[in-house]
Amino acid sequence: MGNPVTLLRNISCINLDRINQTYFIHMITIKFFASLREEVGKNEVQIVADEQLTITKIWHQVCDGIPLPAHVLMAINMEYTDSNAVVKDGDEVAFFPPVTGG
Repeated sequence: MGNPVTLLRNISCINLDRINQTYFIHMITIKFFASLREEVGKNEVQIVADEQLTITKIWHQVCDGIPLPAHVLMAINMEYTDSNAVVKDGDEVAFFPPVTGG
């Protein structure tokens, strides 16, 4: 196994200045469904974060400047939530358009 600092340098989202402090590294999976998948051009993304992130921050980090649509549904670990919810290590975040019936 390699040197942990060397391995961490290969992860672009981590600020190496913080490694010697008490910070946690979070692995988060983000999934996009239906028309949102087409809009953002991504199906699934995994990110590594060295800070607490809300769903809004994750959207802006992953979606390259695309504004968060007003009526998007979002979930953490298959439970609906709002855009201010804080995501934890190992969480799965899902974005999908409102569902209509008829």
